[in-house]
Amino acid sequence: MRNSFVISIGSNVEDADLQVERAISHLRAVLSDMRWSSVYRTPSVSGDGSFYSNAVAAGFSSFSSSEMERICKTYEAECGREKGDGKHVVVDLDVIIANSEILRPKDAARSYFTIGFDEIG
Repeated sequence: MRNSFVISIGSNVEDADLQVERAISHLRAVLSDMRWSSVYRTPSVSGDGSFYSNAVAAGFSSFSSSEMERICKTYEAECGREKGDGKHVVVDLDVIIANSEILRPKDAARSYFTIGFDEIG
């Protein structure tokens, strides 16, 4: 079965743009017919004055939603992301939409997602 996914990508470390680009490359190996937004910056939702580099990727895979989520979280861990560390986010990959179903409504409404989602149409 061919499933569609829309994934939010973010990073707030010193080389955040590079981390987002690497995540896009990783997803290109997992998703077919992938399209992705440019990398852009948004303020942290925590209101602490920090910024994130973000992008949105969309594509297709035979993986289920839970498998795609596992792939994303495994990649985060491989990049050094530690649970509970919201101040130092090497990379954050979240499956926001799967097969037209919004899995994370709060994220789907935030600018760090909507900017890239609108760009890729």
